[in-house]
Amino acid sequence: MKALQSKFTSLGYRFALYIFLVFLLIGILFSVVSMLASLDRQITRIEGYLNDILAESIPHITRDLWITDYSQVYHQLRLIQVFPYVERVEVHYIGSQIITVGDIQREHYRLRKYPLIYEYDEQNKELGVLTVFIDYKQMQEEILSARILEFTLHLLLVIVLAAAVAVLFRFMLGRHLVYMTSFIQQNTDAEQWSPLCLERRTIFNDELSLLTEAFNSFQKEKSSILEQKTDLSLRMEELARDKETFLSIISHDLRSPVSGFKNLTSLLVQDFERLDTKELRTMLIELEKAGSRVYDLLENLLEWSALERGKLVPRKDRLPACLLLQNAFENMEHHARTKNITLNISCPEDCFIAGDERMTMVVLRNLISNAIKYTPVGGSVHGEISKVDSMVRFVVSDTGTGMEPETAAKLFDRRQKISSVGTEGEKGAGIGTVLAADFIALQQGKIWARSEPGNGTRVCFTLREWKNGEPASP
Repeated sequence: MKALQSKFTSLGYRFALYIFLVFLLIGILFSVVSMLASLDRQITRIEGYLNDILAESIPHITRDLWITDYSQVYHQLRLIQVFPYVERVEVHYIGSQIITVGDIQREHYRLRKYPLIYEYDEQNKELGVLTVFIDYKQMQEEILSARILEFTLHLLLVIVLAAAVAVLFRFMLGRHLVYMTSFIQQNTDAEQWSPLCLERRTIFNDELSLLTEAFNSFQKEKSSILEQKTDLSLRMEELARDKETFLSIISHDLRSPVSGFKNLTSLLVQDFERLDTKELRTMLIELEKAGSRVYDLLENLLEWSALERGKLVPRKDRLPACLLLQNAFENMEHHARTKNITLNISCPEDCFIAGDERMTMVVLRNLISNAIKYTPVGGSVHGEISKVDSMVRFVVSDTGTGMEPETAAKLFDRRQKISSVGTEGEKGAGIGTVLAADFIALQQGKIWARSEPGNGTRVCFTLREWKNGEPASP
């Protein structure tokens, strides 16, 4: 007796009982909901039949009232009152006259009223109101009594299905729970705890465990393929944008300065003897500007091409930050001199960064070039360096035209192509800022801009400070 009691109170049987009760509860809820939905559908169907009868009878009642043929009115009301669950039909005619068919047998009913309107000489004449007394309580009782057998059959089916699921659970999973329970109990009673090692045993070699392993393996493989597909799709979109940008630069931004350079040289060749010294100087200045734009654009394109092909790997060298800033400003002096722009810097001498000299100089060159481009004649461009925690912050600020804060926030987003004409008509491809952002990211730094229209622009980027004893790139 104790063995039988222990068997039916084991963990496997308790779980089977819980499964049975859960499925039984769900089945009962489903049966009740199904019965209520069936009740609503039946009531809606009956109301539809009644509406059809009323839609056919009301025009006749209205016409008969207009011609005062009350016998036909009674006839139409009897046709409506014969319909099941309609206890009484009344017509409240103008002048307080009431025509009634049927009697009230119960207290529970609902009133449905319909206006009786007759069209005469293109005018609507209101003749009265038709009132129908419907016994909804009797309707619901009869429909429910007809659904009791259906509900009983549903309930029996639910009980059978719940019992079948509980039995299957007991024989397929219950033994696993019993094994794990006995294992834990044995280790709890023992003096030392032995680690639980899950192995495939003979009793586990059933269809459920094999199916579970196959499903898990399929899900992992499917997730891996979806991740690879998503990465490839994003990479393809990025390559398509880069290709579009590159073609735009080749077809427009590079063609324009080269075309201007060609036209100026052709003009010099044809009219050299007729040009005076002042005109020659002006044309040579324009040639120098066009050559500088082409050179800067080609430099950026070559750097960008090497970056996209994965040919650039950042070095980690000990670089003097102040010397880098000084060299970058010195390289841009001839650009600033043509617009009478003042260049000045402020930086500590004992500040070193761990970075790539070539990439850092490209970033500084582009930022200073942009500052000069958007600064009017007689303005100034300032560079400064400071230490912030374990980072070194470079700042290039100008007194130029500035831009909207929303535009400044998207300045270093490679998905955005932001380019505008400088204060002296200088043009750019818009890839200098994107190239700078990529080079800073490769060196594990950050870059951002702050600007307002008419108040200049302040561009900042950070690079990691060199730590003593840190190994440099070979």
